[in-house]
Amino acid sequence: MAKRHRFIKLLFFLFLVTGMFSCSQQKPVFIVIGENASTAEVLTTNHLKRDLELISGKAVTVIDSKKSIPENGLIYVVGTAGSNSIIAGLINTNVLVLTENFPGKRGGIWSKVNLTDGKEAIILAGSDLQGAQYAVYEYSHKVLGIDPMEYWTGKLPESGKHFNPFNFSNRVITPPEIPILCYFENDVD
Repeated sequence: MAKRHRFIKLLFFLFLVTGMFSCSQQKPVFIVIGENASTAEVLTTNHLKRDLELISGKAVTVIDSKKSIPENGLIYVVGTAGSNSIIAGLINTNVLVLTENFPGKRGGIWSKVNLTDGKEAIILAGSDLQGAQYAVYEYSHKVLGIDPMEYWTGKLPESGKHFNPFNFSNRVITPPEIPILCYFENDVD
């Protein structure tokens, strides 16, 4: 009887531990987009949403920066100072350094910050629209492991792999040498 009791205690303990682990991994994911986001920012955000859903296996919710940020969850803030009031506020309080001169036209940043309400967030922002795009796509490539040539190669990342969105150092995304962000669809007649 004592062995059975210990076995039940062990099973209960394992259930609690795995339950706590899975709960910590079940944080919802939110992308906060600017209230003045352009069409290009919305499309870029939707690409990030798709990439995050593919890697994390979780549904990602896009919310407007005017709405209150949820208490629990992984939070991404995407855009520019002109399109997203949260990014503008972080710049005004000197939490972020992001201007037209730094990192420069078409430049961007990745940053882990604590928002004013104490929530930790990942900021993917640009000095301008193109800088924000470069910041998002570079993050998807370097941190999430998304192949930038996926359209042509068909190479998809491993779904369900260990998802660690904070596995990066704050970084400046320097403006590109060649100032064009596009693709050429050569198999469409």
